[in-house]
Order: sequence, then structure tokens, then C-alpha cells
Amino acid sequence: MLLGRSAAPVPCPPPYTASPGRAGNSREPGFSMVHFLLGVSRFCLTLWCGGAFLFVWLTVRDILSGQFESVVLDQLLLNHFAVFYYFSFGFLPVGSVFLGAVVRHPRSSFHSRLGFGLAMGGLMVLLLDYFFVFSPLRDMLLPIGAPRPQGFRGYHRLSECLNALTFLLNLAAAALLNFKAGLREHHTLE
Repeated sequence: MLLGRSAAPVPCPPPYTASPGRAGNSREPGFSMVHFLLGVSRFCLTLWCGGAFLFVWLTVRDILSGQFESVVLDQLLLNHFAVFYYFSFGFLPVGSVFLGAVVRHPRSSFHSRLGFGLAMGGLMVLLLDYFFVFSPLRDMLLPIGAPRPQGFRGYHRLSECLNALTFLLNLAAAALLNFKAGLREHHTLE
């Protein structure tokens, strides 16, 4: 009793029940860390695919324009590729690691697991390209303006092929994640 009045019983709120996700179309009610990780993976891999496409388009445009001398073009290529690899090593590992956490969930779908395999394959090809093809290729361009050595064309062609493979693997992973991946329905016998 407070100030001579009797206290009325305070009703307790009903037990918490998770409401369905957005518009009731979520397979698992409410927010979960798995959905967050899947969203970040989708974002990183999709953003990388768009950025890689933009990078290639701009680089090819600069090369084919004929506006630049050989020395300036070499400098542009070194700068562009440095940004490309920084960008790649910023987004692809994050997307792949977060997706790896998603596939550890017992109800992760086949498409999530396949997307993880494709993303990890793309990351491995990118690492191979960077350490064993791009690094020697970069060294062949230095000093800027010097004549290119004999093996330059072979390394350049190999780098193009590895970059295309990286792009296709990550594009397939991003497509799977954005259109098919998630958690399997939890069916119970009633």
C-alpha cells in the first residue's frame, strides 16, 4: 500500500512469441544471426561482382580509347589493378567467411552450401592469381616505360582467364544466394 491506497494487481504481459518475418514470408520467425550473416554474404558477393564488372569495363575502355601513351597506360593499369585487388580482398573473404558460418547451421540449404563452395573456389582462384600470376606481371611492368619481357603476354592471358573464372564463380554464388539460398523448412510431425 502506497499512501493509503491498495495496489491493484499489475497484469503481466503475455509470454513473448516471435512474430513472422517481413510480410510473413520468412522461413524462420523474427531476426536471427544466420539471416544477418546470409544478408552480409549476399551484399559482399553481389557488390564484388558489380565492382569487378565496372573495373573491367573502365579498364578496357581506357585501353581501347587510345588517349594514353604507353607510359601513362602502364601507370593507370598498375593503379587500377591495385585498387581491384584491395577491393577484392576486402569483400570476398568477408562474404565467404560469413557464408561459411551460415552453412554450419544444421538447416542450411543445399543452395547455401553450393554457394559457399563456389565463393570459396572464387576466392582460392583469386589468391592463386594474385600471388602467382599478377605479382610477377606487376614486376614485369616496372620500371614504367621499360620494354615488356618475353613472358608478359602469357602471364597477361593467364591473369585474364583466372579473373574471368573468379568472376563467374562468384557471380554464380551471388545468384544462388540471392535467389535460392536460405534455411530449409523445419517440418514437424503433428
